[in-house]
Amino acid sequence: MTVAGTRLVALLAGLLGLVACAARPVTPIAMAQPGDEQLSCGELIRQKQANQQAVDDLLSRDKDVATGNVVKGVVIGGLLGTAMMDLSNDEQIRARSLMDRNERLDLLAKTKGCREA
Repeated sequence: MTVAGTRLVALLAGLLGLVACAARPVTPIAMAQPGDEQLSCGELIRQKQANQQAVDDLLSRDKDVATGNVVKGVVIGGLLGTAMMDLSNDEQIRARSLMDRNERLDLLAKTKGCREA
């Protein structure tokens, strides 16, 4: 193999390594958690508000990641641009799991007769 061929193989191996790192594992928030039934109406409301704030933040970051990925793809382009992209969807998965958790908290609030949840 030539020197140029060896360099190309090394470059491609490095890019594949970067792409593999970009898709990191994500652990969503559990919809039901131990102790949920013992939460007071006030605690349910506060937890839902905190979750919604986190959802808003995650979706904003997801939009920033998507914009960054477009820039990387257009400006840098090719395999290097693709290798630098964030492909994990981490923000989307975590935001969706928090929305699901809030639905669970709504159900608990209704079951407890909370006025506003």
